[in-house]
Amino acid sequence: FRRLAGRAYRGCRLSGALDDGEGEEDSFGEQGLSMIQQANTIKDYHACRTHVSRGMLADLAKRPRLFEGRYITGEIPSTEPTAAMQIGTAIHALALEGRDTLVSCPAEYLASNGAMSTKAAKDWKAHVESQGYTVANAETTERIKRASSAVLAYLASQQIDPENGIVERPIFWERSDGIACRALPDLLVSSRLCIDLKTTSDLSDRAISSACFGDFAYWLQVVHYLEGIKETYGHDANFVFVFVETEKPYGVRAYSLSADDHAWAKEKRERLIEDLKRRTESGDWSDPEEGGICEFKRPNWCK
Repeated sequence: FRRLAGRAYRGCRLSGALDDGEGEEDSFGEQGLSMIQQANTIKDYHACRTHVSRGMLADLAKRPRLFEGRYITGEIPSTEPTAAMQIGTAIHALALEGRDTLVSCPAEYLASNGAMSTKAAKDWKAHVESQGYTVANAETTERIKRASSAVLAYLASQQIDPENGIVERPIFWERSDGIACRALPDLLVSSRLCIDLKTTSDLSDRAISSACFGDFAYWLQVVHYLEGIKETYGHDANFVFVFVETEKPYGVRAYSLSADDHAWAKEKRERLIEDLKRRTESGDWSDPEEGGICEFKRPNWCK
């Protein structure tokens, strides 16, 4: 980390996350107001369709029809956050922003067996989650706090303090080919090191590699974000993933793409953007195999 961040980081205090702004307090007080505004900013970012995100390119890579349904016709809704995703969001907020978003359901809303199955409990949950809070029981709260502490301890060992970095500030840029893009870096250290925090239940090299080059397409995030950082700040940067376990022993590991994989990822992203531009101009969002006959192929384990 010291090598990647460079000497410019030490002694350099950067601006923090987005300003809280002004307005009336809600029932949660000043912190609640700040969290609502932060949640709205992030919602606006994810709702943007004029600028292409890493996630949009990943959907195009999976299936053009999926891209069409989500971002052109709107017939395919975005997936609802899973419990694991909500835990990850809470860890991000606590470790990188110092925001404790954890709340527990008031006892009067719970069913007789303690479950959040009543209409009052469900309505309360929907309300607080819309304001950026995470509903968690005691066990989940403990997991989130311990994982967050592990992340902070790891960053501190690398002489990195999130308070001195730029946390979750959206960046927007337009490429020379006319494609407008956007990105949301988790943490920028003196704008020369981008750290992206990931949560996982499996910290093995095999699991991380599968996440990077499989369904999550983390490889695409690296080259997409680095292009945006260069366009925004005027210089190259390095990109590091920090993975933390959401269960005991709450281990933390950092990963980066090799030079060969970075070159491969950059070339593959360029092909995706070329495909996006062609399909946008032609209006053709058909899948490559659409209208044809596909052959079954035995997987390697069956050979």
